[in-house]
Amino acid sequence: RIVYIRRCSGAGFYLPFSSFFDCSMDDTGYVLATHFRPHLSDYLAIFLFREYGEHRYPGISQASILFVGDNMRMLDEWGNPTEFEQFSRAGFHVFGIGIGGGEYDEHFMDDRRDVCEATLVFERLGIRNGRLGPLVEYTLGVDRRGTGKEPLMVGRVVELLHDVARQEVAVRDWTEEFFRAEIT
Repeated sequence: RIVYIRRCSGAGFYLPFSSFFDCSMDDTGYVLATHFRPHLSDYLAIFLFREYGEHRYPGISQASILFVGDNMRMLDEWGNPTEFEQFSRAGFHVFGIGIGGGEYDEHFMDDRRDVCEATLVFERLGIRNGRLGPLVEYTLGVDRRGTGKEPLMVGRVVELLHDVARQEVAVRDWTEEFFRAEIT
């Protein structure tokens, strides 16, 4: 596995080898954090934040993206701040997409059967784009029911792209182009 590390001027600290921070965006103060090898639902949640979140979070369309391990927490087992907490302490507003136990992490909800990261963002941002509805519903099926993962279906293609592209940012770029084509 390729390991990425960058020093981001806005963050003011070095990230551990377990993380990759795409700091090619402007420093808006927003960070969208998700796990390595994100699923379709994670990528769609990020897309929805960046495309439709400006009315609630001005500047989020240029939010930076942080890819981290699945067990993202604010403090490690010894009480030391993790990447997540470091960003918060540095003044960034961090949204955990499917990680971190926050409002966009369905893993810690009591009744999580009919939600995924994308549905949470879609609903909480109050998105009113009728063309997105079927895409969000399809993504929920992929994430919660395992449907839509047959060969050549986008839910399966996204999983396979991680083996080909080997960089989450490249897969994110492809999925964003797919989402734009699907809703246009």
